[in-house]
Amino acid sequence: MIIAIEFRRNSSGSPFRERGLPMEVAMDFSRPIIHALLVVLSFVPGVVQAETSCAALETRWGQGPTRAVAYSAGTVYYGVGTQMVAVSSATDAELGRLDVGGVVVAIEVFGDHAFIAGSKSGLIVVDISDLSSMQVVAQTDEPTHANGVAANSDIAVVTDFWDGVWVFDISSPASTQWLATVDVDGLAQDVVLSGHHAVIAEGTTGIRVLDLSDPANPTQEALLVTGGEVNGLTIDGSTLFVADHDVGLITVDLSNPASPAVLGSLPLQGSVAAIAVTGTTAWVAADYRGFFAVDISDLENLVELGSGNLSRGTEVHVAAAGTQVWFATWTDGMARVDGADPTNPQEAAWFAGAGEMRSVEALGEYAVVADWSGLQLRVLDLSPSAGPEQIGSLQMTGFPRRMKIASNRAYVAMEWDGFAIVDLSDPTIPVLLGSVAIPGHPQDVALVGDVALVAAKDGGLHIVDITHPEAPSITATVDISGNAMGVSVVGTIAYVAAQSSGLVVVDVATPANPQVLATLDLNGKLAVHTAPFGDYVFVSAYYSGFFIVDVSDPANPVIVTHTDYNGTTRSAVIDGNLAFVGDSRNGLMVVDLSDPTSPVILGSTPTPGDSWYGAFVGDDFVLADDQAGVAVFDVSACGGGSSAPHADFTYAPQNPRAGDTVTFSDLSTGNPTSWQWRFMDDGSTSSEKNPSHVFALAGGHEVRLEVSNQAGSSNASRTIVVEPAEGELPPVSYPFAATAVIPAAAHKAGAQGTAWITDVVLHNPQGDDVTAFVFLQKSGVNSSLAEAVEFVVGSNESVLLADVVLQTFGKSSATGAILIGSDQSLVISSRTYNTAAEGTYGQYIPGLDVNQALTAGQSTTLIQLSEGTSFRTNLGVANASAVNLEVAAEIYSGNGQALGTRLFDVPPWSHQQVNEVFTWAGFPEMADGYAVIRCDTVGARWFAYASVVDNRSGDPVYIAPTLESSEPLWIAAASHVRGTNNTNWRTDIELFSTAKSLSGLSVQWLESSGGTPQEVDLDFTGTPCQRIEDVLDALFGGNNSGALRLEAEGGTLAVTSRTYNDPGDATYGQYIPAVVESGALVWGESARLVQLAHSPKSNKGFRSNLGFVNTTGQTLTMYVELRDGGGSTLGTLNFDLAPWQYHQLNNVYDDVTEETLDNAYAVVTTWTGGAAYFAFASVVDNRSGDPVFIPAVRDP
Repeated sequence: MIIAIEFRRNSSGSPFRERGLPMEVAMDFSRPIIHALLVVLSFVPGVVQAETSCAALETRWGQGPTRAVAYSAGTVYYGVGTQMVAVSSATDAELGRLDVGGVVVAIEVFGDHAFIAGSKSGLIVVDISDLSSMQVVAQTDEPTHANGVAANSDIAVVTDFWDGVWVFDISSPASTQWLATVDVDGLAQDVVLSGHHAVIAEGTTGIRVLDLSDPANPTQEALLVTGGEVNGLTIDGSTLFVADHDVGLITVDLSNPASPAVLGSLPLQGSVAAIAVTGTTAWVAADYRGFFAVDISDLENLVELGSGNLSRGTEVHVAAAGTQVWFATWTDGMARVDGADPTNPQEAAWFAGAGEMRSVEALGEYAVVADWSGLQLRVLDLSPSAGPEQIGSLQMTGFPRRMKIASNRAYVAMEWDGFAIVDLSDPTIPVLLGSVAIPGHPQDVALVGDVALVAAKDGGLHIVDITHPEAPSITATVDISGNAMGVSVVGTIAYVAAQSSGLVVVDVATPANPQVLATLDLNGKLAVHTAPFGDYVFVSAYYSGFFIVDVSDPANPVIVTHTDYNGTTRSAVIDGNLAFVGDSRNGLMVVDLSDPTSPVILGSTPTPGDSWYGAFVGDDFVLADDQAGVAVFDVSACGGGSSAPHADFTYAPQNPRAGDTVTFSDLSTGNPTSWQWRFMDDGSTSSEKNPSHVFALAGGHEVRLEVSNQAGSSNASRTIVVEPAEGELPPVSYPFAATAVIPAAAHKAGAQGTAWITDVVLHNPQGDDVTAFVFLQKSGVNSSLAEAVEFVVGSNESVLLADVVLQTFGKSSATGAILIGSDQSLVISSRTYNTAAEGTYGQYIPGLDVNQALTAGQSTTLIQLSEGTSFRTNLGVANASAVNLEVAAEIYSGNGQALGTRLFDVPPWSHQQVNEVFTWAGFPEMADGYAVIRCDTVGARWFAYASVVDNRSGDPVYIAPTLESSEPLWIAAASHVRGTNNTNWRTDIELFSTAKSLSGLSVQWLESSGGTPQEVDLDFTGTPCQRIEDVLDALFGGNNSGALRLEAEGGTLAVTSRTYNDPGDATYGQYIPAVVESGALVWGESARLVQLAHSPKSNKGFRSNLGFVNTTGQTLTMYVELRDGGGSTLGTLNFDLAPWQYHQLNNVYDDVTEETLDNAYAVVTTWTGGAAYFAFASVVDNRSGDPVFIPAVRDP
C-alpha cells in the first residue's frame, strides 16, 4: 500500500495550520486507495468488534471555530462549531441558534432553508422559516470533507476538499437526494452557481465550470488557470470574483461560461480567502493579514480603497450588505465592521465564538476544557438540562493542549508556549499562577509528587518543580529518542509515548536525575499516548490502532498484542476493565481489556469533530471533539467494574506560616474507604479523611496521603512551603531561568519623515543550546496575552532577528519593548535605526536583565537631553511586570529648574514613549536638560530611557539611566579627529551631580600612544548639569582619539557622552556611557562583542572597529578571535596594549574575509596578570557614516 502524506495550505480550514502550527498527519489518499483500505482493515485478523456501542451521546457543547458567514434578507447567519446562529443585521440581536450536528464549514441561504457544508456531516439542510425554532430537515452522510456549498430552488452543489463535487436534488428539501459526484483534478474548495452552471474553486488547478443542465450527468464546460491558488468565489450577475492566495483578487467575465475571461486583478497581501460584494465595493478576507476594501466599479482596473486588521481573530470568510460587513474570524466568532467609509472601515460589534478543543479534565462535577487555538481554558457546568454551559474561562499565553488537575490547580502543557499553573479554586474565575518556558513543543503532562512531567515532542521529557506555583522551574530534562508526545506515570515510573521510537520507560524517583529504563520499538508504529492499567500500558498508535504492553518489569517491557482497525487512535482513559478511546475517525470507542492479550472492541460512537482527549466527569465520559466542541456520553451501559481510587488532596491556607493550623481536604476519586496521612516534618500520622496539622518550622515539608478501597490503593504527596512566622514573603520569580528586556523596538514611521526599524541579536555564550522565547510588548496595550516566538540558539552562535517587529511578529506599524526569556543566559543586543536613502542612522539598545529593573518607589535620572530646531527628546518606559504603571516624568533644565511633570500610564507587559517632552513642558528650545522618572506602583518592575534624535539627519541616540558614583568613571572612547570616508568625529560629555558642586574634579585623557595620561582640573559648581562640547579640543587642545577618566575627590558624579560625525549640516552619533573603574575586565576573563557587521565594499554595508583601553601601568597582551554568526573562527589578532593606552583596530574583518557579514562577533581576553581593561566595538554605516557603540559583555 502506498500512502502519500501531504501538508497543504487550506484557507477554508484552520488558519493556524496554514501558519505551520501543529497538526496531526494529514493523509491524502486517492479514492480507489481509500476503498481498498477500508476493505483491508475491516478484516484485520485478531480484532474482535461488537456491532453496537455501549456509549450513548447524551449532549454536546458545540462551541468551536467560526468558519462561515452568510447574509440573507436582513439576517446574518454564522457558524460556531456545530451551531448555526442567526442575528439581526439591523440590531445585532440573536434571533436563533441551532446545533446542526456537524461542524459548520460553509452556509448558503436560499428561501426558507439554509444549506450547510458540514465537516464529516455532508450536506445539512435547515428549515429557517421560524428563526426561533430552526430545525434540521435533512442530512446526507457524504461528502465527508464538505467545505463549500451553493444552492438554488432545485439543486445544491457541495465541494469536498479531497473528494470532488457532489450534486443533490433539493427540490423537496426535506427529501434531499444525491444525484451525481464529479471527480476533479485539484482540491475542490468552494462553489457558486450561475444559471445552470456550477463554478468550482479548485486550488492550484484553477477555476472549473461544470454544466448542470442535466444535474444527474454534469459535464465539464471550461477550466481557467489563474496561475495561483484559488481559495474562494462569489458571483454578482455575470461577474465572478475570485479569491486567489497568490494573485489576490481576480475578476472574471462569465457571460459565456464556456469561455470565462479574466477582466482584471489586484495583488493583495496575505492569504486571500473569501470575497463579498456590495454595490461597487468588494470586501476581501485575507486571513492573518486582515481585510481589504476594493473599488470594483471598473472591473478591469481594481483599486484598493482601504484595509484593516481586526483587534482579534483571523479573517477567514466574509459577507456584506449595504455598508455593513461581517467577518468569520475562526477562534473569535464573528465581527461586524462598519464599511460606510471603505477607506476607513471601523470595528462595530463582536459575536462570541471558540477555538478547537483538545482535552478535558474533571474539576469535581465541572469539566475543564483546553481550547487550543482559542488560547483558553474553559470551565463547563454539565448539569443544565438545556446542555452544558460555560461558567468560567481564562485566556492563556499559549496553545493549551493537555493538562492535569490536582488540588484545585490545573497544570497545563501549552504547545509552543511552555507550561502553566492555573488556580481553579473559584471555577468561575480561573487565575494564572505562574508559567515556565519549556524547550520543545509541550504535548502532555503528568504529576508525581512535587514535580510535573512535561512531554515536549522534540524537546524531550522535562521534569518541572511545581513547589512554587508562581515560579515553576525545570529540574531536569530527559532526551527522548523520537518525539515525546504523551506521558503517564504510576508511582515513580513514567511511560512516554515517543512516536517513531515507541514506548520509553523512565524512572523519576529522583526528579533531579531521571533515568531511562527501557525503550520498546512498536514495530515502527507511532506512539502518541500512554494509559497504564495494572501491569500493562495501553499505547495509542494513531493510524495503527493500539498496543498492549506488559510492564510488570518496567526495565523489560514486552508487547502483548497489537490491535489494528479502521480508525485513528489518539488517546485512552482506563476505567476498570474498559478503555475509552478517543478516535479521530470513529469518535469514542470502547474496548474491553478484561483479557489484555485479546482486547475486544465493544463499539464506537461517532462524533462530528476529530476526537482528542477525554475524561470522566462524574458518571459521564466527556470528550474534546476539536472544532465540534465537547461531547458528553452516557457510558452506564458499558459496565466496567470497580477500580482503585486516585489519591488527591488540597490544603488551606495555601501560603501558611510557621505556627499556622493547616487544614487538609481529601479530593480523591474512585470511592476510597480508608485514608492514611503522614506528615514528614515531625513524622506524625492521621487516619482521618480531612485532618489538620501545625508546621512548627518554616521550609518545604512533604505531606503524603495513601487512599484505598477493595480494588486497590493510590498515593499522592505534596511539598507544603511554609513561610517564616514573621517577615515579608520573597518576591515572585520570573518564569524563565533568564529574562531580559530590550526597552524599545519599532517598525514604524516617525516624526520628520523618519522610518524606524529594529534588529535584534541573540548570542549564546553557553556550552549548550539555549531556547529563547521572544515576546513583543506592544506600546500602549496590555500584553499579558502576547504570544512568544521560539528560537533555539546553538552554542557559540548568534541569531539575527532582522526587522524583528515586522518579520518576527508581523506588525507593519508598531512600537514596543522586546522581552526575551531563556533557559540559560544570553547576550542580547539590538540596533534601532532610521532608514534613509543615504544609509541608516541607529542606536544600540542592550537587553537588560530583569533582576536589574527598577521597582516601586525608585527613580532614575536621564541626562544629556536637548530639544529645539536641531534635536528632540523622547522619554520611554518598558513595563516588565503584570501591573499597570503610573509613571511621573519630571522635566528639568540643566540648571535644575523644574519645568513640569509629565504623567502617563504603562499597561502590564507593555511600553510607552512620550515625545518632545521639553516642548510639552513649554520650553521648545532647551540646549541642555535632564529628566527624573519615578514610579510608585506596587509590584512594578520597569526600565526607563531617553532617545535624543537629530531632526536634520534623523539619527537617534539611546540614553540609559545614569547612576552617580564616588568611583572613578571611564569613557571608553572620545574623539577630535577625521576618520574614514571623510567623517569628522567629535565628542561631547555631560557631567551630572545632584550636589551641584564637586571638589577635586579631574579629567584624564589616555591617548593612542599610551604613557602617562594628560590631566586637567575642572570647576563644577552651581548647577546639576555641565556639558562640555568637543571635549578633547576644549580641555586638551587635542586632535586625536582616546579614552577619558573622570574622578571627583568629594561627592558623587554621573557622566555620559556622545561621539558623533559632524559634516556641518547635521550630526550622526553614538552614545557612550561612563562605566565605573571596578567594572573593567581583568586577566583570564573572556568577553564578547556582538552584532558586528562587515562589507568588503567601502561604499556599502558596514564596517566594524574594535577599541581597547588599558587602565593599568603595565603592558597587556591581548587576544581577539573574530567569528561569524555561526561561531566559525575567521581570524585571530594578538597585540600588546602599552600602559595607559587607548588603541583602536579599524575595519577588523577586512583582512580575514571577503564575505559580507551581518551578524558576526568577537571574543576578547588577556592572560596578563594584574590586567584591567575596557573593550568595545563601533559599527559604522559605510554610506551614512553613522556609528553604533557596542560594549563588551563578560562570558558567564
